[in-house]
Amino acid sequence: MKAWFEIDLWKRVIGGLVLGVIVGLSARYAIGPEQASALIEAYVYPVGQAFIRLIRMLIVPLIFVTLVSGVTAMGDPSRLGSIGGKTLALYIGTTAVAVTLGLLVGSVAFQFVTLSAADFTPSADDIIAIESRLGTAQASGTLVQRLLAIIPDNPVQALAEADILAVIFFAIVFGVGCIMAGEAGRPIARAIESASDVMLKVTVIVMEFAPFGVFALMSWVMASKGLGVLQSLGILAIALYLVCFMQIIVVYGGILKFLGYPLGVFFRGITDAQAVAFSTASSAATLPVTLTCAQTNLGIKKPVAASVLPLGATINMDGVAIYL
Repeated sequence: MKAWFEIDLWKRVIGGLVLGVIVGLSARYAIGPEQASALIEAYVYPVGQAFIRLIRMLIVPLIFVTLVSGVTAMGDPSRLGSIGGKTLALYIGTTAVAVTLGLLVGSVAFQFVTLSAADFTPSADDIIAIESRLGTAQASGTLVQRLLAIIPDNPVQALAEADILAVIFFAIVFGVGCIMAGEAGRPIARAIESASDVMLKVTVIVMEFAPFGVFALMSWVMASKGLGVLQSLGILAIALYLVCFMQIIVVYGGILKFLGYPLGVFFRGITDAQAVAFSTASSAATLPVTLTCAQTNLGIKKPVAASVLPLGATINMDGVAIYL
């Protein structure tokens, strides 16, 4: 067991991913797609589902306590406005670049792909799934209505329903209230600071389960879909990864180079988060480990990490922009 824990987490996650591909494909071609899919879905896939549920279990409490503790640690609400302005400018700028790169490379890739508009028309089930994740008010309506939907009628309900933008809004307001309350607000601020430290430790516990969860998820995908999941849209998949690589290395690397931050240190520090993001394809699910990487590996101060990253996981989805 000691030797297992001495291996870097990202290496264990990638190992689980590769092993899952091998096991899933081996089962598919050994006993047939239907039997392999049924067998793995019954006995292996639940492990992957458990991992996803554990990650989702962390998201709302982690966002709330880290954001509140981050705001209170600033000590001055005006600093929040300064950081927020720079953050939004950076998010909008990188997303604009991501969209541009995605359109350019995608336009070239589509010259070699024979697909009709019907292949990209969402079904009724797709639309329902999107609205259930975004919230009906945020998925439709005017810009004003969508902005109003961020303000929760019931903060407790927003927490229970994992309405991330509403949780972020309430956490920021609550943190500012703690600062304005002065001495009376310090006991609550200290309690939430302790809760933030506890949640980060809980995240470490959950992430030890990641290699097994990733193995289970990849086994199921390969057993049920096989390599055909790449063959049918292989060129588009290659185009997607090409643009993602350009965004990470050229755009983010360029920003880091401009700021004078060592690229090697940065990319080594975020490896765990990258491995989890690649295997789960979810910014929100990766947020717990992203916070840990930022503070532990990169030395980013908690007020900055706690205020910037939860918002980024919700609105700064460059990968989604490229994919679309």
